[in-house]
Amino acid sequence: MGGGTTWVVGERQNHNGTANLGMVTTFIGVGAVMGAAGWFGVSVACEEDPDCPRGEECKEIPALPGRVPYKQCMRRPGP
Repeated sequence: MGGGTTWVVGERQNHNGTANLGMVTTFIGVGAVMGAAGWFGVSVACEEDPDCPRGEECKEIPALPGRVPYKQCMRRPGP
């Protein structure tokens, strides 16, 4: 946002150096947003569980306090 503002102010006041700096920082910011979106998409993607049959996923079943939760294969929710 700051890069875009610097870019606009530099263009309006005819300061080429300021406009160029604003343009560069805007493109860096856009690249950072796109990179963050890609990283987020990869981090939340579904992974197939090798312990469960196709179409099922491993879900953790809560246990009583002080006990260890266990995992069970369950059908994936439909679209």
